[in-house]
Amino acid sequence: MKNTFRVLLSLAAISYTDAFGGCPVEPRSNPDDLGKQVFANRLNGFFQCNPNDPVNDKSPCNWFVGRALAELYNINDFKTDNGFVSANAMAAQLSAGVNGWKIVGNLLNNENGACAQALANRGFAVIAAMSSQPHGHVALVLPGTFSASNSWGGIFAPNSASFRLGSVAQSYVGKALSYAFGATSAAATKYYYREINPFLKQ
Repeated sequence: MKNTFRVLLSLAAISYTDAFGGCPVEPRSNPDDLGKQVFANRLNGFFQCNPNDPVNDKSPCNWFVGRALAELYNINDFKTDNGFVSANAMAAQLSAGVNGWKIVGNLLNNENGACAQALANRGFAVIAAMSSQPHGHVALVLPGTFSASNSWGGIFAPNSASFRLGSVAQSYVGKALSYAFGATSAAATKYYYREINPFLKQ
């Protein structure tokens, strides 16, 4: 199993050798110091759902990506006067490329998954977003290591954190993104990263 995973990492690195295959950063299978710094001593405590928070779309946890971006990355792109925008509104803004957000690509693609992980490991904010009715879903890609997901047919799934609307029991920190998006929903979901990063020198 370990040897298989090393081979997967090597294949990902090889595929990005030529201009990183379109990825804006060099492949990185582990977080660098900046990636670690973003979440140092804050991640698990921050992602505890607080039932006393104002309710948005029937669940305060629907705001977790917006709050994470604001508090961990100093990015306030999705804040409103009353809290944070919904998942569908966030997906629409990401797709429109507001405030320097750029698309990486679809989830069910090895190069996109490896690139999303590399961006997070470099300290960039990375989101997986899906628009759906009545509610979409967004999840945060975390610094860490991607893995091949059986539910995605062996496609790379990066490390992530997700809160499920109205179902705190399905929320998690530090699992593969395939825990947040099954194969069907993953096919309709895209990775985005914020090109303008307050933690990096532009």
